[in-house]
Amino acid sequence: MLLPNPGLLIKSLRSSLKSEVLPALEKGAAFRQLKASLHLLERLERSWDLFPQHVQQDNTDLEKTLIDVLEKLVASTDKTSFDDLLQQLKAIPEVNKVVKGINDPVLNLAAQRNFALQNLLEEVQGELDKFESDKKLKNACERSLNELYRRMVARDAIYVGDKPLITEKD
Repeated sequence: MLLPNPGLLIKSLRSSLKSEVLPALEKGAAFRQLKASLHLLERLERSWDLFPQHVQQDNTDLEKTLIDVLEKLVASTDKTSFDDLLQQLKAIPEVNKVVKGINDPVLNLAAQRNFALQNLLEEVQGELDKFESDKKLKNACERSLNELYRRMVARDAIYVGDKPLITEKD
């Protein structure tokens, strides 16, 4: 791997801005904007390389949970909307569009799949909210989705740099 890597470059940039530019600014809007930018740079420094893993883990978890929930609903109800959603899930195409800000073609495809899975999750949640014929089944499916949401939030905390995977001693 080449050094300095993006994380080290971001750290160096942040350090220079904090030690040289921030003290030269008068208190005011520009000062506050730079402080906010420094905060974002610090988070990016901790998470710049986590996006591929984050998207892949999210996709795997989303797909597994959606299949589990939809298969339970399809097997236990005669509501065709759940079967339609399961078929949609199985037929999500791999379209090669450009996602702005993502340069890697493999990651681009994973991001597109993530968008499609998130949209499908929203549809499943909407259908489940209207489902009233089997409260026990509905509650079990809602628990599965709530657990998914908790896992997604935990992954997001790592991805956005709120919770570092590795703590470094400076």
